[in-house]
Amino acid sequence: MPQTDAIARAIWDFTLALYDADGVQGACLDLQNRHGLGVSALLALTGLGAMGWTASTPAALDDALRGAESWQHEVIEVIRDARQAIKAQGAAQALPDASALRGQVMHCEIEAERLQQRLLIAEWVRHATPPATPPDRGEAAELAGNHAFRYLARYTQSLDAADQAAVDALLAPLREGRVAPPRP
Repeated sequence: MPQTDAIARAIWDFTLALYDADGVQGACLDLQNRHGLGVSALLALTGLGAMGWTASTPAALDDALRGAESWQHEVIEVIRDARQAIKAQGAAQALPDASALRGQVMHCEIEAERLQQRLLIAEWVRHATPPATPPDRGEAAELAGNHAFRYLARYTQSLDAADQAAVDALLAPLREGRVAPPRP
């Protein structure tokens, strides 16, 4: 699995850089809150697209996402709920140490998101088509957008202007060269 490891590292670095770019965090959280999708899966798919990886069939995307979505619901959302409960209860109970605990749980949530990407990428590499050559910046942004919209379509039957704006904000740093496509 050396190829998977290198891809996973490159995608994680890309995820951190993209999520930190202006406008991306808000766009991702908007999509998560309105549709219930997983931000780490969305960013992993965006990164895979930017690398030039394509799903050979819609079933390949389904296969790649099966374990990642289960991990999302069974692990990430449980940890996120705990983190949010700690914040609420810590404030309500005036517990000064609750903030430190919340930070530790947030670290666990981020690690769970990294592992989710690892699961998705391991399956993706088995079911998708690798790029012959790395795409240029324009192609990378187009492929990333295709993956983002295909993932979003799993959660909503019709995309609205807010969805389009969120995906545009997600892709802007890649299109504008503020974030480079991932390279293993």
